[in-house]
Amino acid sequence: MTWHQFKVFSPNAQKKNVLEYVKPNSIRIVNDKKGGLKVYDHVFWSCDGYKERHDGYLEPAGEKSDYADQERIFQDVGKDLLDHLFQGYNCTLFAYGQTGSGKSYTIMERGVNKGILPRMTDSIFEIANSNYDQNIEYQVSFSMAEIYNEKVYDLFTEINSKQNERTALKIENCKAKNLSCFPVANSNDIAHYLEKGYKNRSIASTNMNEYSSRAHTIATIYLAQISTTEKSTLKSQINIVDLAGSERAAKTGAKGTRLEEGGKINRSLMHLGTVIRDF
Repeated sequence: MTWHQFKVFSPNAQKKNVLEYVKPNSIRIVNDKKGGLKVYDHVFWSCDGYKERHDGYLEPAGEKSDYADQERIFQDVGKDLLDHLFQGYNCTLFAYGQTGSGKSYTIMERGVNKGILPRMTDSIFEIANSNYDQNIEYQVSFSMAEIYNEKVYDLFTEINSKQNERTALKIENCKAKNLSCFPVANSNDIAHYLEKGYKNRSIASTNMNEYSSRAHTIATIYLAQISTTEKSTLKSQINIVDLAGSERAAKTGAKGTRLEEGGKINRSLMHLGTVIRDF
């Protein structure tokens, strides 16, 4: 397995730039006495240098602009994962960073500036529909879950109107039991479920982010490639994980429930980082 590190700085990421973009894969922290140079596999600069098209799409403002639009990010990051998916590998993409830094925008944004997940689903069905091998059948299904306060919830399950809460799923053999998984025939089907899942996410306002996600969102696309001649099935999946943003209570102004949520978010991110470093 190959890990790719990349940084994305989106239009609403910061009011004052404290970073400088250094081509082709580095950033420099402004006023850092040690130089502050950070190197990654990819660095995408999206804080400025863009213009808005008539349809609302944000694109580079000119040939000299360093602005990375959503299509470029998908081409540089999403396409490799897509190739691995069709080769039969299970893949996972994490979006990690401070609250309000643009993770959800980059990963799951819908509409004209759609992010990696919607673009990936479009490409999956384009590949499946352009397949000329009569002996291969493609089946695609989709699920969405969130981890809120250390418990897993199905985002396709409506909140109980009487109790104003959802039922947490049981975890057995590293899988969420009874997680809803729906077959989808096209991108519109996934867009429908993605919209439904988004509405059920745990979101609240803090001083740092008006629409702060209070949970980790996991969207999973399952692909089955069925060979009618060999009577075999190649199964793979890709997990798109929009992690809740790390935060400091002093800056978010979190109290009570918000403070408890923030503490568990930070703790889970710390443990995830440990797992990845020790992998």
